[in-house]
Amino acid sequence: MTANNDSLLASRLAYHMDLRGPVVSVNTACSSGLVAFHQAVGSIERGECDVAVVASAAVISSDERYLAMAEAGMVSGSGVCSAFGAGADGLVPGEAVVAVVVAREDVARRCGLGLVARVSGSGVNCDGRTNGISAPSGEAQKALLRQVWSRGGVDPGSLGLVVAHGTGTPLGDPVEVNALVDAFGGGPVGSCAVVSVKPNVGHLAGGVGSGGAGGAGARCVMVRCLPSACCEPLSSVCGLGVVAGVCQS
Repeated sequence: MTANNDSLLASRLAYHMDLRGPVVSVNTACSSGLVAFHQAVGSIERGECDVAVVASAAVISSDERYLAMAEAGMVSGSGVCSAFGAGADGLVPGEAVVAVVVAREDVARRCGLGLVARVSGSGVNCDGRTNGISAPSGEAQKALLRQVWSRGGVDPGSLGLVVAHGTGTPLGDPVEVNALVDAFGGGPVGSCAVVSVKPNVGHLAGGVGSGGAGGAGARCVMVRCLPSACCEPLSSVCGLGVVAGVCQS
């Protein structure tokens, strides 16, 4: 029970750092890091805590999961993650440990934590029934984007960067990008880049959402776009030209 049980992952961090307040272990597969981020934002908004640590990790300790994904046809045969690219043929697993600290702005300033980015809003939903339990729903993705933008008072036309899921699969990438195009609704768009961290660091499983958030934060600090690698030539079935362009290396 106190060895490597998943239910104690967050509790171990809280125990080691003597943290109080809500402690939750989240396992929603690839979205785990972002769902945990959403939970942290909600806890701060409800006054349950002033500062939250959203930590996620992906460690490949055996070949069992890799072989299962390969058998399911998810892994790239070329060994390259070409998110948004014409040569996209699957994902490439990666490893990472990512931690994002979320705090009330007044607390962050008082404690000298440094401000990287401001959270305007967050949200979570589910695809419901699709063609398969691992098949994404463009309608659900579009609905969530519009919901979060509306709740956070965000004008999509003002966005300069979208860090997409971008797995490099021939099914997922077109669904995601075309849902993004639909979410923008054909309105006026400035210079908005679309990137994925997976061609650069691999698919980080439960840590991938936090990795993407970290990439967006780095963009705020560096004031430059971290490019997606291996995306040229662009896929003809991703409607990127309608709304934005991939930030390329």
